[in-house]
Amino acid sequence: MSNSNTVASVSTKLFLLSLLSPLVGILVEISLANTFGSSALVDAYRISFLLLMFGAQLFFGQLVTGVLVPLVADYNAKGMEQEGWRVAFSIAGGMVLVTLPGVVFVVFKPEVLQQLLGPGLTADAALQAQLMLRFFAIVFLVYIWTGVINGLLHSYQVFWVQPVAQLVANASLVCLIIVAGRRLQEWGFIIAVGFASVLSILFCAIAIRRVSLRHSVSLSSCFRIKLSIIPLDMLRLAVPIIGLIFATMWSSLVVNRSLSEISVGAVADYGYAIKFEMLGSLLPLTLATVLFPRLASAASSKDMESMAHLASRGLQWMLFISVPAAVVIFFVREPLVVVFYQHGEMSNDGIRRVSDFLGILSFVIPVAASNYLLFKVSYAMKNSVAPLIGQLIVAVGLSLLASTATQYGGENGIVAVYASLTWIAVIFLVIYLQSKYGFWGHRQSMKFLWRLVVSVVLTAFAMKIANVFVLWLSLKDGGYEGVASICLVMFVGLCTFLFVAKLLKFQELDEIKSLFLSVRLGRFIS
Repeated sequence: MSNSNTVASVSTKLFLLSLLSPLVGILVEISLANTFGSSALVDAYRISFLLLMFGAQLFFGQLVTGVLVPLVADYNAKGMEQEGWRVAFSIAGGMVLVTLPGVVFVVFKPEVLQQLLGPGLTADAALQAQLMLRFFAIVFLVYIWTGVINGLLHSYQVFWVQPVAQLVANASLVCLIIVAGRRLQEWGFIIAVGFASVLSILFCAIAIRRVSLRHSVSLSSCFRIKLSIIPLDMLRLAVPIIGLIFATMWSSLVVNRSLSEISVGAVADYGYAIKFEMLGSLLPLTLATVLFPRLASAASSKDMESMAHLASRGLQWMLFISVPAAVVIFFVREPLVVVFYQHGEMSNDGIRRVSDFLGILSFVIPVAASNYLLFKVSYAMKNSVAPLIGQLIVAVGLSLLASTATQYGGENGIVAVYASLTWIAVIFLVIYLQSKYGFWGHRQSMKFLWRLVVSVVLTAFAMKIANVFVLWLSLKDGGYEGVASICLVMFVGLCTFLFVAKLLKFQELDEIKSLFLSVRLGRFIS
């Protein structure tokens, strides 16, 4: 099988697999809205879950994959595969030693972290958050080993473990909420996360065993952990990434702290909106994940022509997918929120707040998609400082502007400031990488951007007309009429975008045809 077809097959399977987890994640949000609404318990869960988000960023996102994939690529290029695995497992052991004191502290003094994450929680919600934090801190240690193994698997084009584990976690949480949510309360979240963690360990063990046998790597020797064999170059790459993750989590912390102090339920509603925003970035995230091992291999081989080609085509794909997705979500946000969330305990005020948040967060979708690729390009070049600077722009800006934003803009003000700062950060990262490596040709990039702007403007205009038509038909936001209005507006928007893209001769449009007709996603990098 050719390299292009391999990427095509892997990308398609990963996207389909990754799509299931967010869809089940939406069911989680619907179950939460139906069972608990915009309640203090959901606020407590959102606050506590920040600890697991931090662990996911460290061990499944930026740190482990950003460091391990280039590191393993280097060892493989030198014919030292076994040594690369030993280094990876030694890194896991080192992270356990560093993390363990903090985990023990959270287990015995969860109120300290709870006050930091959500000072505005009610008394009952604070106690619920503290209980969840105790158990989530233990899961944090599990994330280290599963994350390192997941990073190793990514180096060998094995991507299924993380999305399957996330799918199991979401599915079990849905079941627990529906069957016994009101009775279990915070214990439902604890049981679901614990169950998913156990299965994640099992999946990782099965997958890494298969890869080790295929590549004749001795797993028993990998567990002879020795901290002295960890390369200093890896540490220089890892330290800025750790800073980046802290900056990212600090940004989330500032937003959630601000919302928790404004009103009960604001944190919960912000989380409901985030789920829809994440759906718009799903396919770009999948593409960036699959591209990263190829970027790392090209960088290790000093093949700058391939690097430039992958970076240029990848970024264009990120924008071609995410920008129209953002426009579509913006125009259908109100009926979308009503159809999915206006059930059971969810109030009209909660629906309005989720819709407002989603309208603002839709502008973050292209930024998130671009960041996925730009971070991978930076890590492949063993440059983790640039992403750190970009994230510090967001974290420092939010810290300075949070008080003013909430004073003058309330709940929407802090979210709007966050969205604006993320745009500034990604623009900085593009300019920095272009000035240092010259991956993007100015003429080609400008030609792509002006055609994309024309397509999006015409799409927005068509969707605005479709919305007026829906109002004229007096279709309600909820029930079957709400679904019909969503489908109509989305259909008009997508058809308009694809038609204009065809007229403007976007190369990406032909590649979409390849995706649906021949299931060969990835031709754009051939």
